[in-house]
Amino acid sequence: MVVPGFNAYFNQNPLLVLYLVVHFLVDFHFQSPTMANKKKTDIRYVSYHLLVVTLGFGALLVFWPTLLSSVLLIIIAHALIDMTK
Repeated sequence: MVVPGFNAYFNQNPLLVLYLVVHFLVDFHFQSPTMANKKKTDIRYVSYHLLVVTLGFGALLVFWPTLLSSVLLIIIAHALIDMTK
């Protein structure tokens, strides 16, 4: 199915679109500015954010259990990036 005005690359890679949507939800919609600031100094906020990331990407596994390895890779990468900021 081709969506008018949508980049052909995204049409050929719907999984990428799904991952981007989940990422934007967990990183921007479900994370308040206060949490984003406190993540820099308090490990509890990093842990809470990583829990939200895990739940967000983990929800994909309910529908597509074959995505386990890529979801785990994304969660680990997200954790490493957030902990080194």
